[in-house]
Amino acid sequence: MTNSEVIGMLKEMQEKTAHTMGFFIGHVTQLWVIRDLLGAKIAELERISVLQYRIEDCKS
Repeated sequence: MTNSEVIGMLKEMQEKTAHTMGFFIGHVTQLWVIRDLLGAKIAELERISVLQYRIEDCKS
């Protein structure tokens, strides 16, 4: 599985989380999951992908 595929899956998880209903506490948790938990992992994988492409470009 590529980083791009994993990023796509994480973004789908963000969308599904955004469509769930909850009470006030649920909304706070929902924002945390979307922004901090999933968002941080997406950003990390995107940085890794960029670094990998840069390394591959240097090898050529």
